[in-house]
Amino acid sequence: MAAQMRELKSILKPPRSSHTPQQKSQAEAEKIALAHARIIQQQKDLELRILDAIETLSTYPPTRSPSHTASSPSPQDASSFKSLIRPFQPSDYDDLIEERNILGHCGYALCPKPRRSDLTGKFTLVNHNRPDFAIVETKDVQRWCSDGCARRALYVKVQLSETAAWERVAMPDVRIDLLDEEPEQGAKDTDLARDIAQLKLDEERRAKKDSTALSLERGDVLERGEAGKARKVPLAPKFDLTIREKDVKSVASPPQQETSDQDGKSHLVLEGHRTRFGAVAEESDSDEETEA
Repeated sequence: MAAQMRELKSILKPPRSSHTPQQKSQAEAEKIALAHARIIQQQKDLELRILDAIETLSTYPPTRSPSHTASSPSPQDASSFKSLIRPFQPSDYDDLIEERNILGHCGYALCPKPRRSDLTGKFTLVNHNRPDFAIVETKDVQRWCSDGCARRALYVKVQLSETAAWERVAMPDVRIDLLDEEPEQGAKDTDLARDIAQLKLDEERRAKKDSTALSLERGDVLERGEAGKARKVPLAPKFDLTIREKDVKSVASPPQQETSDQDGKSHLVLEGHRTRFGAVAEESDSDEETEA
């Protein structure tokens, strides 16, 4: 019998909060401000981490011996290089190459050799007697010690993500492969997961961009309220517009179609000019000369 009875509910009103609406809005604003401050601090920490990695990789590799070359680096150096370069964007990688060139090193971080300095002139020829022969700037060739290191460095660069490191929260870690090593097991699954996450991120960015463009087209702008919430407000102040019908005093009359067609050729007149064909045109021209 007791099991069948409904659970009794209190008829008393819930106690009111002791905080005023102004205190609540201030507390929400402080909470949002702290969340934004944490995001900014995370971005700064990641940027500092990338700068430290550039400084470390500018003097790589730490293990230098005849048995360890750019094509077969030390396993410890290769593993450390991949770990340090994961948060990089392609622009950060270019900064690393430039930093190594300033120090006189080859642009490829796992190469112990110095960069080329035997070329002169502004342009140089590459790949002689080959289908991919080209004329390039000398400074681009001098970034490396050889064409092999250039291929190895660019092979790494194309694997880096264009997305900033602090935006990769829901994305798998970037996996870096070296040109001269065998791919790891499960590499295809990791690449697929990373591509799917990147695609979702691109879709979110595109939707946000389209929404912002639509708001601007409608004349709205985003404004932060007291609680930090974004709201749309009109770009220009609204005003009342009243549409009234024009007061016409004269009597309207329908348009009259001109019916005067003496020679039956009014359909040949276009903007005051009459089209003439063949003998008719010659006859008309001779009549005009006679009248003249």
